[in-house]
Amino acid sequence: MPTKKYQWSKEDIAAATAIDRIIKKAGKTNAAVAEALDNAISYNRVRDIRNGFKAPVRLSEFLAICGICDADPITTLQKVISDAKAKEEDERVSTALEKVQRGDMALAAYAIDNKQEYIDGEAGPDYDEPA
Repeated sequence: MPTKKYQWSKEDIAAATAIDRIIKKAGKTNAAVAEALDNAISYNRVRDIRNGFKAPVRLSEFLAICGICDADPITTLQKVISDAKAKEEDERVSTALEKVQRGDMALAAYAIDNKQEYIDGEAGPDYDEPA
């Protein structure tokens, strides 16, 4: 997504999506948002935030856009956090499913160096013989 060196986190992506959603819900354009903020955030910056270009949204930008779009910033932020967590969980499940489909999954016990010691337990290899 980003066109520069910025590495966007899942939260950054979720915040950009949330900003886009609240601007659409308010029925505003990028130009209208910039104008309502007296160009404190330029048209280009609003566009970049909504499209996920360049730097992620700053807190001040997030609050200003929420303010002019009549969106509750706390509710919006909670949605951002939950969306980011859901995305992370989806990726984790997807990765595990890919491993299972490729046959890469094995029990951890099969890969451990000293597995026989774990199999024998504290009793040692002669645990079934009388003392």
